[in-house]
Amino acid sequence: MNRVVLDSATAIASLIVLIAAVVILPAVLPTSYAYIAAIILFVASMSAGGFYIGKQTI
Repeated sequence: MNRVVLDSATAIASLIVLIAAVVILPAVLPTSYAYIAAIILFVASMSAGGFYIGKQTI
């Protein structure tokens, strides 16, 4: 598959994870911790996607 398509799919999926985390996590955690956890989940999903894409294309 084209690398640009994989990068775009990873970015969109990570954005969906971020939005879901920002909506759901404040219900179960204190607000400040929830937003930090949402950012950490976003960075982790982007990193995992980038690692997977890098492994596939090399």
